[in-house]
Amino acid sequence: MTSIMIRLFFLSLLILALVLPACFQPKASSPAPSLAMPPAQPQDKPKPSASTEVPPAAAYPVPSEYRAMYADLMQKLTDFDSYLDSRKTSSTSKVTIAAELLTANSNIGENLFTDTNFQANRVYLDALQAINVTGVQVSIMYPLLTSDFPNQQKYLTFYKKLMQELRLRKLTVLVKVGNPFANSVYSDLIISFDDLTLEKYRSEKKAMVQLIAMELKPDYLTVCNEPNTEKMTMGILQTPAQYAATTQYILEGLDRSKILIGGGAGTWDDLAYMKALADTGLDYLDAHTYPLDYLYRFIDISDTARAKNKRLVVGEAWVYKLSSSDYGRLGNLAATSRIYGRDVFSFWEPVDSKFLAVLVRMASIYGYELVSPFWSNYLYGYIDYSDTTRGLAYRQLMQESNRVSGLNMLKSRPSGTGLTYKQLGQQYQ
Repeated sequence: MTSIMIRLFFLSLLILALVLPACFQPKASSPAPSLAMPPAQPQDKPKPSASTEVPPAAAYPVPSEYRAMYADLMQKLTDFDSYLDSRKTSSTSKVTIAAELLTANSNIGENLFTDTNFQANRVYLDALQAINVTGVQVSIMYPLLTSDFPNQQKYLTFYKKLMQELRLRKLTVLVKVGNPFANSVYSDLIISFDDLTLEKYRSEKKAMVQLIAMELKPDYLTVCNEPNTEKMTMGILQTPAQYAATTQYILEGLDRSKILIGGGAGTWDDLAYMKALADTGLDYLDAHTYPLDYLYRFIDISDTARAKNKRLVVGEAWVYKLSSSDYGRLGNLAATSRIYGRDVFSFWEPVDSKFLAVLVRMASIYGYELVSPFWSNYLYGYIDYSDTTRGLAYRQLMQESNRVSGLNMLKSRPSGTGLTYKQLGQQYQ
């Protein structure tokens, strides 16, 4: 038994330290509305009160340079939680507690094919299930499963094998057809989009979605998300009408079987995208959230879905550790690593814990039936802020953070954030 554990330890650390940085997905800032101008918040918002209880988190001192930002983020969460107090009803719904399976994110590229990676996926899944996670999101990026993509069959074989593993574990599975961060420090993929047209994109994505539906058969299949991220990563910018037309084109003739088909956008994207998608044949709308300024957009999206009889999920979520001066940098891949490198530090644990508790509470009140936080590695570990770690480059920070979280996964030692999520999972089992 000891030799097996040692082997799994080194396998998981190798994958977590070397390939998880390739899962990083910076989000594009939306030109309309501007991130600097958050949407109007409900006028009947009551005075703040701390109503969402979370397990006590370790008291890591907040560095002086982050105290104002920390207080601002906590206040936004407290304000939104207080607003939820006014919306509590006896008809709150059950929420599937899910998480991103980072070791299966296709930004990893051909490292997915290795036996080492598959063992790491099993370790990761064991850790998630140990904290009551009952669903996973698997991100499969366009164009990896299109017919002309190199090693397309190997990618398909990996995901089919993974799906068998997920079914054996009786997990709810959401597959997201996302957009790769190719040709950057954040991905091992090298892909040219110079000749990509909207017509080609629609045709190839339709074929890829059909293949996923036929071969993988997930419970949920999100076929479009984050329109401004499409622009940043591939140069394709669609208006809300075009975005909906592309989605409807993908849906035509699709053999859905028992699969729920969805699409969505970020809360920071123009709400017109969600409204346009609500008029298509989708089963659900998929909302992603990162900037806390847009938490109230969940309410607008819920109203939009309800009016068109659509279901709802939160396919990605975490907290941007941002000051107001940082918002303008979000669409610049070269500048965002400094911002995203902040997530690794343990002093953020109470913020992340509070965020997950508030997010799941919101989901239960407003009918979001599944919630999947993206940075699931932090459910098992952070690193401490120090004179040494504060100066590390992004990839170094991620490697050290993933080393710590990998070790904690093998020791069944979740972080305070993970314990919060475990408690939320118990509530909805």
